[in-house]
Amino acid sequence: MPELWPGVLDELAKMAGARVGWLCVSKGAIQHWDASLAEAKEVLGLLFARGKVPKFERFTRLLAARHAGFLTDLDIYTEAELELDPTNRDIMRPRGLVE
Repeated sequence: MPELWPGVLDELAKMAGARVGWLCVSKGAIQHWDASLAEAKEVLGLLFARGKVPKFERFTRLLAARHAGFLTDLDIYTEAELELDPTNRDIMRPRGLVE
C-alpha cells in the first residue's frame, strides 16, 4: 500500500531523530521512491526526473551496501564525509532536510 509509506517514513524518521525519511526501491533502471515531507518529495522528484539521483555518491553507496533494510547517513558516510558531500551541502541542508 504505497499511499501509507509517507506516514511510515515520518514515524521512522521521528524514531531516528531525523527530519525526513525517504525510501528508494531500485531494480536496474526502474526506481520507485517516496518521502515523508512535501519539501523532500519536491526535491527528490526533480532530481529523479532529471536522472541525477543515480549519479550521486549517496545513491552509489546505498546500492553498494546491498542492505535489505533501512540505513541512516552514518551507515554509509563518516561525519566528516557528510560535511563534504555535495548532495548534503548543496541540496539537502539549504532546504532544511538535514541538519
